[in-house]
Amino acid sequence: MTHEIIVFLGPTLGHDDARALLPHGHFLPPARQGDVYRAVRAHNPKKIGLVDGVFLNVPAVWHREILWALEQGVEVFGAASMGALRAAELDDFGMIGVGKIYDAFRAGRYPPFEDAFEDDDEVAVAHAPAELGSMALSDAMVDIRETLAIAESEGMLDRGERDRLAAELKRLHFPERSISRLAEAAQAILAPRRAKDFVGWLDTHHLSRKAGDAAELLRRIGQPGEARPPAAFRREHALVWERFVEEEQDADASADEEAVLAELGLDPEGWREVAYAATGRLEVADGSPREPAADDLSRFRRRRGLANKAAIDAWLNENRVGAAEFPRLIAREAASEAGLAQVPPRRLRRAVLDHLRLTGRFAGLFDRAQSKTGAVGDGRAPSPGPLCDGALSWYFEQRCGVAMPKALDAHAASAGFSSTNAFRDAVWREFLYVGRNRQR
Repeated sequence: MTHEIIVFLGPTLGHDDARALLPHGHFLPPARQGDVYRAVRAHNPKKIGLVDGVFLNVPAVWHREILWALEQGVEVFGAASMGALRAAELDDFGMIGVGKIYDAFRAGRYPPFEDAFEDDDEVAVAHAPAELGSMALSDAMVDIRETLAIAESEGMLDRGERDRLAAELKRLHFPERSISRLAEAAQAILAPRRAKDFVGWLDTHHLSRKAGDAAELLRRIGQPGEARPPAAFRREHALVWERFVEEEQDADASADEEAVLAELGLDPEGWREVAYAATGRLEVADGSPREPAADDLSRFRRRRGLANKAAIDAWLNENRVGAAEFPRLIAREAASEAGLAQVPPRRLRRAVLDHLRLTGRFAGLFDRAQSKTGAVGDGRAPSPGPLCDGALSWYFEQRCGVAMPKALDAHAASAGFSSTNAFRDAVWREFLYVGRNRQR
C-alpha cells in the first residue's frame, strides 16, 4: 500500500499525539536495520521521518539504506533520537535534520553545557516492545540536560549545581536515568533547602526535548516543498549491501508458493534433493578417505534405510561403490548439509521455487495442494494434543518410516517450512486428505 509520508516513531512521542500533528502520516515502530529499505519498497513514500530506532541487541538502522532511499528520490528527515544521530552523520548527503538535538550532535555541544555532546546514549531510553506501544521506561539524558538548563535559567540551580547533577546522571547506565533519579541526586548533592525547592519545582517543570523535536519534525515533514535539494553523491559498491538487497528481493513466498513448498516439504528427502540441485552441492576436497563422523554415518544410513551391515553391503553392491569410496560419499553429503545450512532460509526457498518451475515440477505440486484445499479447506492443525500428535505420528511412522523426532522445529526447518506451525498445518491437511480419499 502506498503512503506518501512514513514516520518511524516509538517512545519519543505517542502515535495518538503524532497523528494529531500529522493526520495523513503512516506511523511505524522504531526502525531497525533494513526497515527504511523495506518501507520504501513496500509503501513508495515521498518522505520518511526517522525519529526512533532500536539498537543494542538488534542491528540499528543502516546509513547505507538511508543513502539508498535518498538515491530513490525520497526526502528523509531525522530528529530527536536515532533520527537526530543519523541526520547529523548524513546531512551532507541530503538527509534533513530537524530540532535542537540534531543541531547539538552536528555541533558536538548541547548548550548551555560545555562538555562534548557526541554519545548515542544521550538519546537512548529503555522502552517497552512495539506490541505494547514502545512506551518509554526511562528518561533520556538529553531531556535531563534540557530540564537542568531550564532550572538554571529560572534560578533553581546555579551553573555548578547544574553541571554536578548532569555529571551524576550521565554516570548512570541509560536505562537507570529518570527524573526520579535526578531528584534523588539533588537531595544527595544540594543543600537541604536548595534540594527541597528544586525537587518541588521538578515535579511540574521537567520536559522532553526529544518530544519537542519529534513534534517539530512532524510539522515540518507535513509541509509541501523542501527548499534544500539532496546532495549529489555516489555510493561505493559494497558486497554486504549487495547481499542484503539480494536477500530482501527474495521476498516471502505467496500463498500459492507456500502451498507448493509445503507439498514438497512433506517429502523431506525430496525437499533436500531439490535444495541441493537449486543451490549446487559443495565440493569436498579430494585426498585420502577419512572416517566419517558417527553422526554423518548414522544420518546417511537412516535416510537410505540401511539398518544393518547386510543392508549397507547390498547398497554398496547395487551402486557399485567400493569400500574406499564409501567414506568419501558420506563426507560429501555431510559437507553438502553444512553448506545448505549456510544459505539464508528465504533465499533457499526462492531458489527451490525457481528450480521447481524450471524442471516442470511446480505445476504438479500446485495441483495437489489445490485439490487438498477443495477437500479439507484451510486445514489449520488443532492445538498440540492427542489429535495433532496422532497426525504427526501417522506422518512420521507411516509416511516417512521413522520415529517422530523430539526436535520438531529442527525437522520443520530442515524440510523447508517457514515455521513449526506451518509444518503441523501441512501434516494435518495431508492426514485429512489421505483419510478422506481412503473413504471413497
